[in-house]
Amino acid sequence: MYDPLSLTFILGYAETHYRFPFCPSLLFRRVPEIYFDAPHRLNPSSPLPFVLVVKDADRFPLMISRITAAVAFMDTRRIFTREFTFSDPEIRVPLFTRLFHLPLPENYQGEIQLNIKLEGTCRKRPLLVLNDNLPFGAHFSFPVHVADKPLPALPGYYYGEPHCHSSYTCDEVEFGAPLEVIGEMAAAIGLSWVFVTDHSYDLDAKNPFGSGQNSFHDMREAATRHSRAACCLVPGEEISVQNKMNKTVHLVQINSPEFIEGYGDSGRERLRACTHTLAQVAEKNTEKEGTFLFAAHPGDIPGFLQNLLLNRGHWTHTDFQAGISASQFWNGKRDRSFYRGRAQWIQLLLSGKKIAPLGGNDAHGDFSRVRKIALPFFSIQEEKNVGFGRVRTALQTETLSPEKIVEAVRACRTVVTNGPFITFSIHTPRGVAGLGETAVGTTLTLHLEALSTEEFGPLKQVTLYQGTLHEKENKIAEWAVLPSSPFRFTAVHPVILLFPAYFRVEVSSKRSNDVFFGLSSPIWAETA
Repeated sequence: MYDPLSLTFILGYAETHYRFPFCPSLLFRRVPEIYFDAPHRLNPSSPLPFVLVVKDADRFPLMISRITAAVAFMDTRRIFTREFTFSDPEIRVPLFTRLFHLPLPENYQGEIQLNIKLEGTCRKRPLLVLNDNLPFGAHFSFPVHVADKPLPALPGYYYGEPHCHSSYTCDEVEFGAPLEVIGEMAAAIGLSWVFVTDHSYDLDAKNPFGSGQNSFHDMREAATRHSRAACCLVPGEEISVQNKMNKTVHLVQINSPEFIEGYGDSGRERLRACTHTLAQVAEKNTEKEGTFLFAAHPGDIPGFLQNLLLNRGHWTHTDFQAGISASQFWNGKRDRSFYRGRAQWIQLLLSGKKIAPLGGNDAHGDFSRVRKIALPFFSIQEEKNVGFGRVRTALQTETLSPEKIVEAVRACRTVVTNGPFITFSIHTPRGVAGLGETAVGTTLTLHLEALSTEEFGPLKQVTLYQGTLHEKENKIAEWAVLPSSPFRFTAVHPVILLFPAYFRVEVSSKRSNDVFFGLSSPIWAETA
């Protein structure tokens, strides 16, 4: 039995039909859950995709008459409409999705608002849905930024989403989008890769809402099948494991053929211990090729009920051991969780560990915004400016195969951002060291480069940090970007190295009242 008091950390498309026997739910309706969704941004010269998601139509069959999409161009206030009809209008399956594409005027760039209306019948009654049919939902339109330039980056860097749940995450309270939809939306946004990180407790035969004994292997095969030249889908798993404080934390395994069970905080069996400890999984992973582990949202501090009922805890410094390659401390927002996670990452670097930063969104669909259960059985919460691909990780890699993507993370060749791009290199008489590498010498010359676009506003500030190992980190240089060159910044900074250290850089940009931010992986340096 799922405990309603455990649902204080729910993301993704909301499952509104689940309820306890004889327990009322204000969210329950005798119609399927119906969602439309669209990307929050669109790469240049791309048609606009949107998706229809229908859940539980096997219980509440749906007959669709027509779908009408209306695009409002915010610069001219023009409205363009297009109607779609179905050759198979009756839906009677547990999860149904259909992708649509809207052509936009050639070379258009700017802001648009998308509204999508569904007309049909359910249980022989007329049904009209605008954007979604969530009880008490606001049914907001979908704002889309149609970009005139790709996401800012240097050649050889590829953006992606490292924390995303697909339709193989399906349980009592949430579900994700099918993999073919994720790949399509990622490419439209400008992402080249996605880590598919479905919950371990949703990928086994014990999940009554899952697809059976082989869910994990089915997900891996589907990720390979739906990968495309524009976007590589890399299969993974978000595992519930027990840390050194005997609390449940989430550890993500990427590109492993082996399924690892993890039931500790599924909620189906209250206070059940995790199947594996973090140390057991990490030790086993150190022996694997082509895969890696990362800490999922390690800056999050679970609430009282999650701690009490699900034994959830938080990542501690001692949990980061051999076998863990990265920390996804940026999880959608730059809030207290972000700053706690970044401070923890800095302490790990100072202790001598080589840990890559990752930035993602823990998205369950959520291509335009997050729509989730706030209070179980009672209310829905919607959040704008968060969701799939809004926080991104750029990898420096030669090609976009799963093996090369994994190699880039393990080598700490990452940049995390929600807007501007930043990287640097260190030149010594012995050669050039890039992200994740080690420069050797006492006379160092650091070359920095930052990029932005009109979408994220002019660059405002670039900051260089030096961390002396086993001591502390200091800000050693800071530049205000000149208005004469607002979207590209370069600098050369000399350093005399006395002790082993690492260097890293941060950048900010601003558009109107919105501040965007990015940071890089370190480069390490030794005197000899």
